[in-house]
Amino acid sequence: MDTPTQALPPEDADWCNYLFSYSHSKHYVDCWPQASGPKGRRPRFHWYAFVFSDLWLLYRKQYRLALMYWVIYLVTYALLLGLLAILPPLQFLAEPVQEHAPQFSWQATLLAGLTMRLLLGGFAYRLYLRQASATIRKLQTRVSNPEDLNSQLFLKGGVSMPALALGMILHMALNLMAALV
Repeated sequence: MDTPTQALPPEDADWCNYLFSYSHSKHYVDCWPQASGPKGRRPRFHWYAFVFSDLWLLYRKQYRLALMYWVIYLVTYALLLGLLAILPPLQFLAEPVQEHAPQFSWQATLLAGLTMRLLLGGFAYRLYLRQASATIRKLQTRVSNPEDLNSQLFLKGGVSMPALALGMILHMALNLMAALV
């Protein structure tokens, strides 16, 4: 797999144009050389990804990563609350947690959520660059005309307000379920 630096030659104006078409934002084009980590530059922290976590992933059309984020978070949450004790093969994982619940599970859930947010904030630019680069390479093999490529990238990239709204509804539903448990 290509590293972000190999995927994005910084001197290539076409790549910058394609990245802008994909992201719909000059901010990401300006940040990508730092995010790809060339020597002498420090990778940037993405504050929006840290604060909004999975909602930011949905907003930026990174659906697979959002799904992975949810699965990791829900499994961690379930383990820490001892909800997996009802599954016989996983009872050994939940027993130590149940002894010290609810104080331990509440604190550990907060710590797990903060850790996941910190990791996402630290790697958000790289993850988005990797997705953009893969989409650009994939479309370059299918579309030969640069104008058509830019229009296809504009449609594939950018943001998704419906996905963000769906994510917010999902958050409300999960919070309601957690309050009832």
